[in-house]
Amino acid sequence: MVADEKGWGKTDLAPYGVQDIKEYVFHTGTPELQAMMAGDLYVAYVGALPVIIALSQDLDVKTVGVSI
Repeated sequence: MVADEKGWGKTDLAPYGVQDIKEYVFHTGTPELQAMMAGDLYVAYVGALPVIIALSQDLDVKTVGVSI
């Protein structure tokens, strides 16, 4: 949310052809995972469990960082 407010996403991603960024707020990982599986969401900040579930359901996800 802070990155969106400051416009960081648009300036940083513009050289890669990203012109439109839509921000969504999910209160739990389940609807976020459903949006990913539907192809409506491409980047997410989630906990470990949604990633494990996504992998078990054959969603091609990549983990960028893990916080323990």
